[in-house]
Amino acid sequence: MQFTLLLLSFAFSFSLLSCSSTDRESEVVIHDDIVQEAEVQNFGPQLEQPSRIHFIDRTKEFGLEGVEGTHLYAVDFDGDGHTDLVVLPRFYSTPEFYRFVPEKGKFKQLDYSPFMETVRASYLAFFDLNRNGTFDIIMGTLNQRAPLRPERLRFFEGRVDSEGRVHYVYRHDAEYPLKELPTASIAISDVNLNGHLDIYLANWFDMSQDSPQPVADNILLASPELGDFSFSDISGALANEAGGPVPSFGLKACDLDQDGYPDFLVSASSGHANRLWMNRSGTDSFERFYVDYGQVSNFDQDDEGELMPRGGGHSFYSACTDYNNNQIFDLALGELTLSYDPMTRDRSSILTGNFTGKTPEFIRSEYYMDDGTGNWTQADRRGVFFDYNINGLADLLVENSGYPPQTRLILFEQAYDHSYADVALELGIDIVNPSGSVVLDINQNGLQDIIVGQTNIRNANIKTRLYVFENVTPRQNKRSLQVYFGGIQSNLQGIGATARLNTERWSNVRYHQPLYGPLPSQNAQGLHYGLGENNLPISIEVIWPYRPDGSDVHKQTYDLTNLFSIDPDAKELHQIITLCEDGRLKLGLQQCYL
Repeated sequence: MQFTLLLLSFAFSFSLLSCSSTDRESEVVIHDDIVQEAEVQNFGPQLEQPSRIHFIDRTKEFGLEGVEGTHLYAVDFDGDGHTDLVVLPRFYSTPEFYRFVPEKGKFKQLDYSPFMETVRASYLAFFDLNRNGTFDIIMGTLNQRAPLRPERLRFFEGRVDSEGRVHYVYRHDAEYPLKELPTASIAISDVNLNGHLDIYLANWFDMSQDSPQPVADNILLASPELGDFSFSDISGALANEAGGPVPSFGLKACDLDQDGYPDFLVSASSGHANRLWMNRSGTDSFERFYVDYGQVSNFDQDDEGELMPRGGGHSFYSACTDYNNNQIFDLALGELTLSYDPMTRDRSSILTGNFTGKTPEFIRSEYYMDDGTGNWTQADRRGVFFDYNINGLADLLVENSGYPPQTRLILFEQAYDHSYADVALELGIDIVNPSGSVVLDINQNGLQDIIVGQTNIRNANIKTRLYVFENVTPRQNKRSLQVYFGGIQSNLQGIGATARLNTERWSNVRYHQPLYGPLPSQNAQGLHYGLGENNLPISIEVIWPYRPDGSDVHKQTYDLTNLFSIDPDAKELHQIITLCEDGRLKLGLQQCYL
């Protein structure tokens, strides 16, 4: 695989701390009290007239002018069928709620607080934990050296009143046996496939001591027999964690071997090897347990790093999709690389799936470029696979942020030979210091739009704001498909479902998990497919995240699958369908459990 790349870079920094290595973790980012007059710099898109018109800045038109955002959450919090937006303005702040008003075609901030008290968080997660059809909130704090009170994960139950107003009630009675932890990311999935969502906690460094120490990860298994929002710690199911924890910073759930059970991709910082936890059949102590396949799969670090202690990368995120349409999961992996790092330090990469059996294996293709100054930084905090031009090939949006003015948003466009080239400059979206990027189809026309925040890390002259880039790609008879999942015995949103789409020209596998990365943001629900010109969808096979009662818990094969046929005579170029666990296919976004 070849990559045509411009240098764009990233290093993520909290408002107080940077997080590239143990030497850098205590670095304090302080803006000078006296800001000298600086040369005029363009922190937005560099081209006033992009050479290719595919995205237009419609922030004002969509009602979000003047809004700041560091982490973003594209979620239908009021259940009206339109994706709303929740914003954390800063790295630790109070969430703001913006409802999408379809009659006006724009977002409008709620005129009331959905919380009964003042809350602040480092990140959020919107999932239906108690299976009542309304999103609940998991609220996390990184718990680092700062004048903040350490906090455990907090759970807020979502409720909608008779007037359609959403409220979140803090569940003081939430039970789980863990203290305050430096949890940098969480993944929500059903580990044991019993229909209840569980939580993996990726824990970073304990900074309360003079010498920062990595903290072991945890798995919280939902325990509905103890009550809603109650969990049991089954961290012992991480078979190799006893050999020593790594500072986990990014996290992604994906069913890599497509057996129905979620696997976990852990991105570690400070040169520690990444971990790939594969869900395997159980022991006397656990129905299922996890084995680290990071080294055998080539996910842990590159070959050069294997030759030395802590020779890996400063990893931020991983994302999974089938980018080359061969029904094998591939990965994108984001790293921090500084100009003075040795050549052995891991670079950002694409990992192409090369499975020969149930054991995952990847071919690693690293990429990096410098700007010729000798003082460059590349660091990729978050990546989102999406098909912006609906031609049937997955493109990759990458956040590069923290070292302005070079650190700008990247959009890797995939060519038909499966190579990638950065087109963010010519499309007019290469903003400085992007943060919290999410993709969603705001106006439900089959083209996915981008909402991305902008921070002023390392340059106080940057005026922080949100950008809404509306996708105006010419359709040219290209079809698109939006798929939603409706669980019944499984979790109601089908989180963790694996979908295999068959079209006239190719087949593709995807995993439904909208939340991932460090201090994660959350994409819109469902799976979006570009199909290309005059290419018809034929069928979708869904592996549901549920094991029926009485099935063998030690089986390596899956029990509950559906094959859905798609109407080949549909006249609409963009189809929206809901797939129900009981085999029904509904047009539009519908509920299946009612």
